[in-house]
Amino acid sequence: HPDATHLPALLSFVLYNGDAPWTAPTSLPDLFDLSADARRDFGDYLLTYRYLLDDLQATPTESIDARDLRPHARLSLVAMKHAGTPDMLQQLRLHFADISHLLHAPGGMASLREVVYYLWTLDDEVTPERLIEELEPVVGQEIEHPMRTVAQQLEQRGFDKGYDKGFDEGRDKGFDEGRDKGFDEGRDKGFDEGRDKGFDEGRDKGFDEGRRLLLVNLLEARFGPLPDSIRARVERADAASLERWGTQLLSASSLDDVFSAC
Repeated sequence: HPDATHLPALLSFVLYNGDAPWTAPTSLPDLFDLSADARRDFGDYLLTYRYLLDDLQATPTESIDARDLRPHARLSLVAMKHAGTPDMLQQLRLHFADISHLLHAPGGMASLREVVYYLWTLDDEVTPERLIEELEPVVGQEIEHPMRTVAQQLEQRGFDKGYDKGFDEGRDKGFDEGRDKGFDEGRDKGFDEGRDKGFDEGRDKGFDEGRRLLLVNLLEARFGPLPDSIRARVERADAASLERWGTQLLSASSLDDVFSAC
């Protein structure tokens, strides 16, 4: 923007969800090594900068519920705050209205799948089957089919498939090698190799799929419903392309800007 005479307005915002309390200053002047007298004398001339902190761990769930948010945003914040905690499933039951909305809203299933995927990555006991058991009494039987679909999609991401394949290959290889060296040694080696290989393969495939889901959601939030050609392009993309498009999205004013060549 060579003809611009003013800077664009910027709002700095930090969404924090760590286990430890947030202790960093939210104001740049608080980081300056100045005496009280120097701070008083130079105060008007110091670079001032503050950011808005949203600390989910310090924010009661009731305060999140009181915000004017769309169901997907509210459910996402609640999931981030309670993921991996003993009351997570109870919080999902309390937010059954948001889940019901996503079950019927256009594009809602993709949003619900994203939340379920996030919860599952932090607690492998939060399976779609477990969610059916917990949510069906408050949401109704309509939750069953979408959750079955989510289960199939999670399996396609390669976590289960990658783990099983790696485990079988490592077990067989370790068994053959251990036949000469001893059953115990081969069994242990096969298990370790299978576990590590399966985890690595599943993690990489899962990370790529997570990048695709995040990019699609950000594109739709910025530019509205996506053409089928764009969705297909994202589905086929490799990790490098997904990262490049995500970076270009920050300054893009249209879909063409996002997917243009660097």
